[in-house]
Amino acid sequence: MGARRAFIPAAEHGFTAALDYLHGASNHLRSQPCRPIASWLAAVESEMHTNAGNPTTALHAIDRAREALTAHGLAPELPWFDYYDATRLLLAPLRAADPTVAHNKKPR
Repeated sequence: MGARRAFIPAAEHGFTAALDYLHGASNHLRSQPCRPIASWLAAVESEMHTNAGNPTTALHAIDRAREALTAHGLAPELPWFDYYDATRLLLAPLRAADPTVAHNKKPR
């Protein structure tokens, strides 16, 4: 899955390319669904939209991330994926509403 590669173009403000990587990873995930990874992908997408100045789209992505984590059904245990859970989503709406928070800058 190439989702981690999305951070490379995003660092250079290449948000379209970054989102292409994320959408490719999401498409790949459809063949073997995994709720925690689907949630993480949506959370990363939210971060990309926040940094690109698209707060509404970022908030929609956070909603998808929350829905993926709380959806019914089995989720595989991924011992290596212990760095992501619902607590990672707590500040996301604040960051989306005020992009200066995403960059640790003082609000205007």
